[in-house]
Amino acid sequence: MRHWCLRAIGAGMAEDIADKAIAAMRASHALVLDEGIALYAAELAHQHRLATADALIYATALREKAELITCDAHFEGLLGVNYQPKALA
Repeated sequence: MRHWCLRAIGAGMAEDIADKAIAAMRASHALVLDEGIALYAAELAHQHRLATADALIYATALREKAELITCDAHFEGLLGVNYQPKALA
């Protein structure tokens, strides 16, 4: 897993960052996509003109009372979202 994480993060990235990413993944838990979250996502997709995947992410964050931190401009201005625009290269 560590090798995959290093490769996914990119060449030249410090190994300690890969280790922290792995630790964060191990501390997390998976959520089940159930009918309730799917219906909630459909409402949010319609209300905020979100794509299906974005609506599922947003609905899950709201239901879990989690702050959604993203650089995806589709979420900008939505309640509970910490939008951080991508830095220009």
